[in-house]
Amino acid sequence: MMTTPDGEQVLSAEGYQEADEERWAPEPPKSQSRTAFERDRARLVHSSALRRLGAKTQILVAGSDDFARTRLTHTLEVAQIGRQIGVMLGCDPDVVDCACLAHDLGHPPFGHNGERALAEIASSIGGFEGNAQTMRLLTRLEPKVFFPDGRSAGVNLTRAGLDAAVKYPWTLAEARQHPKGERSLKYCVYPDDEEVFHWLKEGAPANTTPMECQVMDLSDDIAYSVHDVEDAIVGGSFNPLALADPVLWTRWCARPGPGTATSGIPTCCWQLWSVSSPFCPCISAVRGRLSPSSRI
Repeated sequence: MMTTPDGEQVLSAEGYQEADEERWAPEPPKSQSRTAFERDRARLVHSSALRRLGAKTQILVAGSDDFARTRLTHTLEVAQIGRQIGVMLGCDPDVVDCACLAHDLGHPPFGHNGERALAEIASSIGGFEGNAQTMRLLTRLEPKVFFPDGRSAGVNLTRAGLDAAVKYPWTLAEARQHPKGERSLKYCVYPDDEEVFHWLKEGAPANTTPMECQVMDLSDDIAYSVHDVEDAIVGGSFNPLALADPVLWTRWCARPGPGTATSGIPTCCWQLWSVSSPFCPCISAVRGRLSPSSRI
């Protein structure tokens, strides 16, 4: 059985190599009762950064009611979806789970509006970006493991676990070469933290993400696409019956968004409405319970 320098079993049967389970800072030998990736997941579950997501906005301000998601409950739903998809695709489920648990750790309160405000405020000192803040939390600010010289290595995840959490694998200086369509630049690491990024990507193709990261990204999209609608319906801000109103489509087509082609969207939605009979009981259940002000 192959092991890492700190005694953890290398999961070669799953396609992982010793380098995948290497940690940035050296650690004492470990018991083989758990895999390196199980340790990664446990470190994130018990981290203060994960707990703090409970006070961070998803769509509604955290604490506004006892139903709507926070960043923490959203993260748990992403992890469940990602873990199951990962197993189906042959990924180690704990690596995918780690990526999902970590994916929003760097988000500030008040969602993307808060992120943009912080980026503007901090522009003269390196800026702010949620994904880069996640990297900083995982490798510095969450102080579990330290280098011999006293520097923090954060939770000191394995290379595979940390790599799976890096959705935008490039630096701030390279960000403009990778426009993603968002309102602000996306990147994974601040200039002060590039040392760990270069260690992380040793031997890897440039600007690529591993399968586990791609599963995390898909799971995030699935989770928020479903629960944002559910939260909006229960909160009374969206009435799905309004989608049957032809006036809605007329107004929508008359007001296309910047750089978007909306001509095909009404047709697609009408087709979805006509064939989605399993959704009809849900529509019937909310019929008459929502006020007119909840229409789009």
